[in-house]
Amino acid sequence: MLPVVGGTYEVVEKLREGGMGAIYRVRHLLLDEPRVIKVMRASVEEDLHARERFLREAQMARRLSHPSIAVLHDLAEARPGTFYMVMELIDGPSLSDVLGAGRLLPVSVLLDLGAQALDGLQYLHDRGIIHRDVSPENLMVAEVAGRPALKIIDLGVAKREDEEGLTTTGVFVGKLRYASPEQLGSLKKGETIDGRSDVYSLGCVLYNLLTGSPAYLAETPQAWIRQHVLERPRPFATTDRTYRVPEPVRHAVLRALSKDRNARFSGAAEFASTLRGLTEALVREGGREAEARDLAESRSVLAQAHQAGARKGEPATVEDLAASGLLSPPAESRLVDGPVSGVEEATVRISSPSKAAPRSPETGGSRRARTGVALAAGIALLGTLATVWFSRRAPGPSLPAGPAATGELVLNASPWGRVVSVVEESTGAAFEAGAAVTPCRVTLPSGRWRIVVRGADGAEAAATVVVQPGRPSAVHLDLPGFDTESAVRSFVPDGT
Repeated sequence: MLPVVGGTYEVVEKLREGGMGAIYRVRHLLLDEPRVIKVMRASVEEDLHARERFLREAQMARRLSHPSIAVLHDLAEARPGTFYMVMELIDGPSLSDVLGAGRLLPVSVLLDLGAQALDGLQYLHDRGIIHRDVSPENLMVAEVAGRPALKIIDLGVAKREDEEGLTTTGVFVGKLRYASPEQLGSLKKGETIDGRSDVYSLGCVLYNLLTGSPAYLAETPQAWIRQHVLERPRPFATTDRTYRVPEPVRHAVLRALSKDRNARFSGAAEFASTLRGLTEALVREGGREAEARDLAESRSVLAQAHQAGARKGEPATVEDLAASGLLSPPAESRLVDGPVSGVEEATVRISSPSKAAPRSPETGGSRRARTGVALAAGIALLGTLATVWFSRRAPGPSLPAGPAATGELVLNASPWGRVVSVVEESTGAAFEAGAAVTPCRVTLPSGRWRIVVRGADGAEAAATVVVQPGRPSAVHLDLPGFDTESAVRSFVPDGT
């Protein structure tokens, strides 16, 4: 028997998990309709900034109604402090799944999907909302009336134009591969991010889908920033040697990727209009038979991508749902409090053969502990970079195993920085960090450690983190100042 949330939603499987929370495929028991539940991760649910972002996403989505934007059905509270959203299930792959399947969609279909995405983005922009995380992962494709229909998902980092952006403090949100120069600090004093930032990101997505290769190549956060801020996109002559992408389409995509936002399209609507004109020209040139072939091929590609993406799901157990906060913990487990960094704490779940311990005034039972702004920003950034960074990075420096148990510390900073001091506060024992550069992983004996990170301009930031045996801890430091060009050039050899 499958677990049920809120007496209404039968949980079929977990689709994926990110830095902020998990997403589950569910079935509405009364309506017999498939839907999706998105829940905020229990370890950050009482971080005021993380919860604000989660609730703001729900509030924004609830007011939106557009064919290219996923529908929000409901916002509910599973238990005090644990919120979840119930959203439209899009029966199709993400564009990330399409890229992973290794087959390219026909150019005419991609242009149509791009125009649909831009329609949705323009709808957001008209309401003063900038998505700020336009990427293949957040663009999904369903089939409506026999044609591919695009849906924008995940407004988790969207902001109103009149709101202060996180980038003003040097904390990046989004995905570096598709980030605009403005998101990375290239705005002049007094300027703010507007809809042209999403136009740039959609240009990056289209380039990748049209050629099968990204517009920029990099392996580190520093390199990604340098590429977007200072370098030109890779030439189509390199990434499209068969000339699959017609010259007018190349020109439109490169215009969207202009470093100077004034040289881009004036907005998503103009870009969408241009793509539709190019689509019509391709259909006229190839005729209706070619259009029918393109649609048939797109169905094959999307079906293959959807099948590959569907295999990523996994059964959702009662224990997993309890850890996510959607259900009460099973009797054989209990929740205990444990500090993570400084005055910050996080809930730690441990296995126990005995029944759940009763709550007491002293421990607060399954009380969720508060985390600070730095931890929330670190989790958001680490979630977007983990695949690119940690899959390639060698394990961080570590001390020899001794009598004391060890734990792993995930350390990050905005912007990047070098670890210059790691000292255990009670004993004064120092850990030699060498040339460790954030983000990095460090294995340390359990204890209370003082971490100091130094940025490229010499500015330093420090934090105290409690390392627990056998458990990962995370800390994020915001270094003072964030001048992108000078920061990037400090990591680039002279003459390049």
